[in-house]
This record gives sequence, structure tokens and C-alpha cells, in this order.
Amino acid sequence: VTGVSSNYNVLDGMLIATPANLSTPLLSAVVQSSTFSYNGEHGFLSEGYTPGELVQGNISHNNCLAIEVGYSSWCGGLRALSNDPPPVRATNIIFQYNDVYSNGDGAADNRGYGIWFDTTGAGSQIRYNTVYGNDMAGVALENTSDASDTSSMSQAVYGNVIYNQNFVPYASGIYLYRQSKYNVIANNTL
Repeated sequence: VTGVSSNYNVLDGMLIATPANLSTPLLSAVVQSSTFSYNGEHGFLSEGYTPGELVQGNISHNNCLAIEVGYSSWCGGLRALSNDPPPVRATNIIFQYNDVYSNGDGAADNRGYGIWFDTTGAGSQIRYNTVYGNDMAGVALENTSDASDTSSMSQAVYGNVIYNQNFVPYASGIYLYRQSKYNVIANNTL
């Protein structure tokens, strides 16, 4: 997927949804040089099992605008969500060289992460992105390991420039949450 401009949608700008139980799963995807903006929920969301996914050189801004009343969302500019316990977590997901900014609805709620990995698997990396001005955390790792995981489940966050997140208490540059261990966090500018 390249050169897409997906703007002003009620929910997500782009959604890749791949359940792990498919007989012919999507084993890789490249999303690049695209713009996702002014969407009600995520700019870009990969949900399910898409190992080997590469998301690079995109611009994601002004998403998570809560357009659909009553739609309960925790959303961000760019998000990977396996939402499955190991061993079906999507592995080797790379988000790199993206510009992610101004995501959130301006209220102190759960909307507006910059880049967010949730239940992703081993070898996944958030690297060389510029992330700023989002309502919640700039980069978040959530539930990237569980009690049975070993160091092979590590995620890496490195080489990013992250600044000026907006709302307390989650307005962190990098936010590790719920069972996120064995991570490598290095050489970021916060």
C-alpha cells in the first residue's frame, strides 16, 4: 500500500484486520508514503495477525477525533494490535520514519496516542520516527509480554524524536504499560 491519502473517515483511516485463525493469513504487509488525517479513530490500525508488517514514511495527524458518539476507543495515530495471547502475536512489526503528531480530541480522555504497540510479538520495533503534540503518550508499549515470556519476546524503541505530549497523567514520551518487559529502549530524544 503506497501513496494513499485517507482522511475524514468516521472510524479508521486505514484498517488491516487479519484474524490468526485464517487458513491463508496475511504474512506481511508494507504501508508507506501515505497520509492518515482527521479520522474519528486511528489514523492507521493493524489488528490481528500480520507478522512482518512494515509501516514506513507515513504522516498521521489529527486523528482520534471522537466523531462517532458513544464509540469507546483507545486510539492513536499509528497502532499495531495483535489482541491475541502468545503464540499468535504478530511478530517482527516495524514502524519507522513516520511523522505522527496532533492525535487526540483535545479532551483528557483515552484518545490520542502517537505510535502504539499492543500485544505485539518478538522482534517488533518502533524506530526513527518523529512523534509530537499528541494527547496521550508519544510511543506506548502495552502488554508486549506475559508471565510466561522470556527475553525472546523483546520489543525495541530506538532512534525516535518524541516531544510535547499534552495531557496528564499519560502524556509521556515513552510509556510502558501492562506486562511490557524485556524491551530495548535506546538512543531516543525525548
